[in-house]
Amino acid sequence: MTFDVSMENVLMGEILGGKDSKEAASAWLKANPAVLDTWLKGVTTFDGQPGDAAVKSALGL
Repeated sequence: MTFDVSMENVLMGEILGGKDSKEAASAWLKANPAVLDTWLKGVTTFDGQPGDAAVKSALGL
């Protein structure tokens, strides 16, 4: 996983502004779902299904 300064600035701004960290991360991922393709490449669920599909489903994408 790679985090860039722009992403960190947005997320920390939200958190310092009072938003829950999980809410901030979920909102950022929903607005930037393409990052999941890179982060989850080759990752699978416990039952061997593609990890990116599971995460996107959990986020409602």
